Amino acid sequence: MINLKQILNSFWIKFKKIISKMILITNYHINNIISHFNQKLFKLFFKRKLYNIKSLFAFNVDLRKQDGAYGWLNYIIPNINKYSNYNFKNLEDINFKHYHDYKIERLLIFFPQSLGYEISSKLIKSSRKIIFFVNDNVMFCKRSYNTAFNKECLKCLPKYNPYNSCDHFPYPSKDSSYIDFISTLKSKSKSILFVCHSSSHVKIINSIFPISKIFKSKHISPTFKSIKVKKNKIYKYDFLFHAHMLQSKGYFYFLKLAKANLNLKFYMPDYDLLKNFFYKNIIFDRKNWSNGLQEIIYETKIILCTSFWSANFEGSVLKTMLMGKCCAIIKNTNSFSMDIPNNSIIKLSGNLIKDSNLLKKRLKNNTEIEKMGKNARIWAMKYIQNNPKKEIKVLDNFLKC
Repeated sequence: MINLKQILNSFWIKFKKIISKMILITNYHINNIISHFNQKLFKLFFKRKLYNIKSLFAFNVDLRKQDGAYGWLNYIIPNINKYSNYNFKNLEDINFKHYHDYKIERLLIFFPQSLGYEISSKLIKSSRKIIFFVNDNVMFCKRSYNTAFNKECLKCLPKYNPYNSCDHFPYPSKDSSYIDFISTLKSKSKSILFVCHSSSHVKIINSIFPISKIFKSKHISPTFKSIKVKKNKIYKYDFLFHAHMLQSKGYFYFLKLAKANLNLKFYMPDYDLLKNFFYKNIIFDRKNWSNGLQEIIYETKIILCTSFWSANFEGSVLKTMLMGKCCAIIKNTNSFSMDIPNNSIIKLSGNLIKDSNLLKKRLKNNTEIEKMGKNARIWAMKYIQNNPKKEIKVLDNFLKC
């Protein structure tokens, strides 16, 4: 039942999202104007300088976050600092300016969207050896999460040819900047080692950059090994959606499943005021990993992680499996889901009728649900077994060639 607090929170969250997007777009255009002005001014009064940088780690994300790719970054950075033979500086350490020239021996780059495609292109062009940590599908998709019309989209995989409705995500940009970024990756591909987390992405990268090198590494987060199994015989909910409220993450498909199964109980750990009025079998309540989401997952029979994009990895899927829970995903031929055995996870087709029937059939057998959860835990525990010293040695060997 919706209450006043939820209504106010829902409006406040939507308001913050709108303001945040407006600020991002405004800042992007202001920074572009300032950068262009500075470059013109610099050319008039100063001589361009060449800076020699030996080893640089370029990223611009908040390391206090532990979810998804951020969690993996919190794993890889300390291990690079500990085991690498090279001493990597961060971007802020070199006081990077776009109007200067740089000669970089070794570049490690992560999440180029947050850096900006202009800066990312300049850094890659200026580098002798590049390690590109693959977080999403920015290598061929301007939206990063390659979906269109509520399904996986590979329209730009052979050649950049987006739909008119495609926008840049998660940061604003110009098409010209993105196209230059893609061209830069292709022209420098012989000098790039792509680090990815799934066999499907090895194939994707090979198809785009056939002369580049690829290292398939596991997606590890410092929080994963602390996740425990908790047996629960009393279930309050049938399904829980474990992802962000994005079309690419399958949120709208989750709503369709709820609408098609009105007699079943669904849980959405976030607020959606409008949907709350129409979907009486969904409980909307804002929860996260630190304030009760884990407990609710334990109290749910099947966890839905219904992403439609070609995911390189899914942190929510790994967390769910490590908890020993039965998880359902979309079977995308170009995603992380292909690496997970069928006895450890439910693989949905994306067909609403077929998926509804399959899920209802699984709900009837708690023993089967719990068995799949056990298999999921076993597979996920093997997956997160890591050897950071060996991983960093692979990176170092590429960089010294």
